[in-house]
Amino acid sequence: MTPVVTQPRAAPFRLVTLNTWKCDGAYALRLQAMTRQLGLLAPDVVALQECFASTDGAHDTAGHLARALGLHSVVAHARTKNRLCDGVQMASHSGMALLSRWPVRAHVALPLPSDPADGERIALLCQLDAGPRTFTVANVHLTHLPSAHALRQLQLRTVLDHPWMRVLTDALVVCGDFNASLHADEIRHFTVPSGAWVDAAHAAGLRPKVTCPAAGGLGADLDHVLSHAASPLRWLGALLALNSPDALTGVWPSDHFAVCVDGELLP
Repeated sequence: MTPVVTQPRAAPFRLVTLNTWKCDGAYALRLQAMTRQLGLLAPDVVALQECFASTDGAHDTAGHLARALGLHSVVAHARTKNRLCDGVQMASHSGMALLSRWPVRAHVALPLPSDPADGERIALLCQLDAGPRTFTVANVHLTHLPSAHALRQLQLRTVLDHPWMRVLTDALVVCGDFNASLHADEIRHFTVPSGAWVDAAHAAGLRPKVTCPAAGGLGADLDHVLSHAASPLRWLGALLALNSPDALTGVWPSDHFAVCVDGELLP
């Protein structure tokens, strides 16, 4: 039997963000691949976007992963409609979830400004009990509309203006699928040096990166982990994960790669 080898950890906690691609493709096989590859990472916090869940409870991406990884979970359902899952039409949600080894003290599903051409957008904000400190994580999935630069900026501003994201004595992170690179004007507005937010992957030495591969070897960097520059955090390691076909099923876990960052909370 091939031994299971976990990814080495650079620091006391590991955070992963992943767009799970709803129920598209070979969903059941992809869920197996996600479970195995996330398990190898042994994460402490996992931010999930496009979390598929059938309304009858038979299918639940976030719930399955939380049980498999032994993590607390919070889910915010959204974008309810009929979807095709492994050849079967079913009523379902595509929402946001946060899995955490730390207990979740409080959470809120924050409605975001939206466009009828795109549909409902929400962010999931969670306060985690990290010992004596509150670790606040905002999980986002901004609009995918190519020309909606102003809307993406407004959506991100709505998240960062929430009272939980303005308590600078706590550890603050915003992560997820931004549907834009950090070089895009609507994101660059918030990041160092013009803004207050630091790219964790860059701080840990991972740059450039491609998180959404495409045919012909091209791709885009759409998934990020940002921390407030005043947060008591230090980023020590970063890698792209879930970025290869699963060894057992041969399927890719998702159409996005995961961003995995290792950090530590400072005194």
